[in-house]
Amino acid sequence: MPTSFAWVRSVPAEVWFAAVLSAVTIAFSVIFGLPFVMPGRDTTTFVGIHYFVPLIAIFFWYACCALLGQRDRLGQLTIAMASYGIVMWLHFTLKLWAHLINPHLYDDLFWSIGRPFRPIIEACMAIHRVLAGFLPDLATLYLVGFIAMFVISFCVYAVAAPAVFRKLLLAAIFFQGLGGLSYLVMPALGPFVFERGASLPITEIQAGMLSIHHQMIAGGPQFVSMNGSQILATGLGAMPSLHAGGSFLFLWFAWRYERPLLVLYIPLFAFICVEAIASRWHYVIDLPVGILLARGCIALAFRFERDSAPSSASTVDDDINLNGKPGKIVTNAVTAN
Repeated sequence: MPTSFAWVRSVPAEVWFAAVLSAVTIAFSVIFGLPFVMPGRDTTTFVGIHYFVPLIAIFFWYACCALLGQRDRLGQLTIAMASYGIVMWLHFTLKLWAHLINPHLYDDLFWSIGRPFRPIIEACMAIHRVLAGFLPDLATLYLVGFIAMFVISFCVYAVAAPAVFRKLLLAAIFFQGLGGLSYLVMPALGPFVFERGASLPITEIQAGMLSIHHQMIAGGPQFVSMNGSQILATGLGAMPSLHAGGSFLFLWFAWRYERPLLVLYIPLFAFICVEAIASRWHYVIDLPVGILLARGCIALAFRFERDSAPSSASTVDDDINLNGKPGKIVTNAVTAN
């Protein structure tokens, strides 16, 4: 690469991704006359707050680096925090705009595709009823379980294996950004428009979000401009399932790098998939699509990390885990990033 363009490789992948996603979102704003809005005080307490939880883990890593005197990483952390925050804001913006950009809904198609899988849906609802017999609040567990996978993964790898954390962070950024764009491809509200789910609290949330959706479609960009800060996290998007995909992403990293986490992650992943269907947030087809998106983002993160890594950097050793036992993790992780 010519010297004049050498700076291109020095720019972190998350910065490039955030910049490109910003340009794409700005283009949609100009073309469709859609206003950007900032999240209001109550936005993150309604739905979607779990997507911002990784920022807590990044701050945790920031504090650890400062306390341990590893100040060379503080610049990386600042960039990571800024990039992740921008991507998440754009993610919710695109999700909110999705039905104004592409007003055609594919709910009828996804509902018909799901008919042969009705036994799976009934099984998920039956599992929900069994779990509800001894777990009082499955709606909260659905949220807390997803948050737990975020926090545990980010904290474990941030402190013990920075090279793995770097890949995980990139994969999460790519997943949330591309996930936001994917809502525009085949927009759908969710199967709750056809039938009530197994969770009453979630059904009430869905009713509120559907009401906001109808008001937004009727009011257009003006409604978004007037109410956007309060409704930023209320955009409806069934396809793909980012809950299933996101939990799979953390499960995949645990399988490869820290298998003791599987004791918690496998049941959480299974529960999230079951509850996503039982609550009627998602059609059955949404889940494999979300998982495939997550797997693609993992591959993309590894590609970018490999291309940007200096030749002297330590490499991933598939035979050593965080505890130095057989598994898959990074050797000399502190110097690998």
